[in-house]
Amino acid sequence: MRRMRIRQGGRPWGGWVLSLLLILAVLTALFPLTPVRPSLSASATWVDLQGPRGGPAQAIALSPAFATDALVFAGGGRDYVKGAWAGQGIFRSSDGGATWSARLGPGNGAVFDIAFSPNWSQDGHAVAGLWQGVWATTDGGASWQEVSSFGNGGLGMVASIDISPGFAVDHTYLASGSYGAIFRSTDAGASWTSVGPTSTVYRVVFHPGTGAIALAAAADGLWRSTDGGAGWTQVITGTAIADVTFRPLHDTAYASAPTQVLRSTDGGATWHPFGSGLSASH
Repeated sequence: MRRMRIRQGGRPWGGWVLSLLLILAVLTALFPLTPVRPSLSASATWVDLQGPRGGPAQAIALSPAFATDALVFAGGGRDYVKGAWAGQGIFRSSDGGATWSARLGPGNGAVFDIAFSPNWSQDGHAVAGLWQGVWATTDGGASWQEVSSFGNGGLGMVASIDISPGFAVDHTYLASGSYGAIFRSTDAGASWTSVGPTSTVYRVVFHPGTGAIALAAAADGLWRSTDGGAGWTQVITGTAIADVTFRPLHDTAYASAPTQVLRSTDGGATWHPFGSGLSASH
């Protein structure tokens, strides 16, 4: 699996519920389980890891090599005043979350998303989307440097970001913001071009096997690119799509609509309802 990440990109609670349903649907498809009736004494328990405090954790990302490096990155922030988020930067744990190092990146950084290079084990490269722009690491998260702040009139908060599977060759990032638009860089973040939909974009993600195909979950539907994010076509209309993800190393993708999970088996070109009995209360 290239990465696992959880984040809140400023979406409504209904989108949150559907995103959780989306995760459950994907896990069910990948790992079917035999139903077991639980007893009251067998309820799950949660352990407080005594991690960083001071606000909601809006981005949690596990290293693609988590089984061997046990790396976890996390961050978050608060909307203190209208149009101004602040957090405590990017936190890093090298023991599966048992302990956390001092915060990294911008000291007041509000973190919304983290994406890993497809060659993470070799290059230690990851990017983080923050209220303050895009930050990157090339040393496994030991240090982070600003890539772009986008300046006034740019993307604003970076709610979602992804790295092309062919990054070593095409040097492409895609980033989106809850205030609208998708931005694309083909020079590792040195410059950016506004592309795609202008509505609120909750998630942008590359196909795990090719940098040519990308999907974007937006307030006005689902968008698809077949040229590395340069051009976009709307493939789902008439409903908001709160989240979208690809099955690891596969053409199958899943998207969460307000009342159902949708599935595509052709790289996002066509979509059909998936599963039954899934609903979200707003």
